[in-house]
Amino acid sequence: MAIKLLGVEGDKVLTSERGATTQDFILANSKVFFCRNALDYVELATRMSDGKLLTFFFTGNPTRWRLREFVNMLVATHATVHNPLQLQYWSQTPSALGPTPSSTRRNPNRRRTNRTSPRPR
Repeated sequence: MAIKLLGVEGDKVLTSERGATTQDFILANSKVFFCRNALDYVELATRMSDGKLLTFFFTGNPTRWRLREFVNMLVATHATVHNPLQLQYWSQTPSALGPTPSSTRRNPNRRRTNRTSPRPR
């Protein structure tokens, strides 16, 4: 899920967006991501594009296999989603929205879970 807030004042990290008045959040429907860091993610994406996804998790010495990351990937990608608006979402990286880093979570409105359309007014 992507969320863009408008009217957000303050300096931004990217030089090209220093004067921007927006803040973007990218969230996933899994508490943890299946890569430890950005370098691992680049390696995963490269192996996926080469059609060798499993070699990211299982190559060479079995003591270096990425079993935890493999299980996290299975959990994150094999759930059946009937309505994406009824899922919980988590940020995958911390945000600096002031002096303290924070993470973001989006919870569904449980009171509306079984409705297909809003109530008439």
